[in-house]
Amino acid sequence: MKTFTLLVIVFLIAGGNLVAVPPQRFPANYPKHIQRVRFHRGKTTTVIRGVARTPGIYEWVLQAKAGQHLTVHLTSSNKGVEFSIFAPKDDNSEYPLGVYDWEGDLNTSGKYQIVLINNREGGPRNPTYTLEVTVR
Repeated sequence: MKTFTLLVIVFLIAGGNLVAVPPQRFPANYPKHIQRVRFHRGKTTTVIRGVARTPGIYEWVLQAKAGQHLTVHLTSSNKGVEFSIFAPKDDNSEYPLGVYDWEGDLNTSGKYQIVLINNREGGPRNPTYTLEVTVR
């Protein structure tokens, strides 16, 4: 019922016009951990290892420029851990949601977010993960 009420309010605020409401990125009650992606001097690749506690959101912030090529590869002991990439200014039409591998050229300069989420049960409770990030 709450969803219907929210849709009615959005419809009325929009003057009776239908509008697209972006979906919530991840559950609001998940604990969130934010860190910066760091590269060693002169290196274009970094490897991040961690534990994806269940449930949990792990946000890695990366400063990049338009035209750079980004490659992200994720391995985990639980296939419930996956990542999404969010571009600066929410320009996400060309960026992945819920994947294990992605590469492509970046369209916008600014802070990109690589968001890992562990949202599935049935595997290890707190799986390990390795995230390999390359920017060229």
